[in-house]
Amino acid sequence: MFCLKTGLEIYRFTQNKIQDCDKCVERQLAAFEIRTALPNATGNLRMQLHQICGVDLTKIPGIKEQSAQIIISDLGGTAASQSVRLASQSTAFGHSSF
Repeated sequence: MFCLKTGLEIYRFTQNKIQDCDKCVERQLAAFEIRTALPNATGNLRMQLHQICGVDLTKIPGIKEQSAQIIISDLGGTAASQSVRLASQSTAFGHSSF
């Protein structure tokens, strides 16, 4: 019974820390400049990232919300959207650098 109680306490502690982390991420995302106004974007990570970048990075095959978030945090919203535009232009002409 002791192990079960301890496991439950650890689970609840971990869930609280994950919620704290999620709130911190939401505050950081809110600090970015909005490039594209989208309706009903609050609470939806994909839409928030789209607003920051001006393009939807998750439309790229293999890029999910978490990957898009990492790209934006590393490059910044402007650089990420410019990279996507350049990549889409080069693939449109059949010159893929990937």
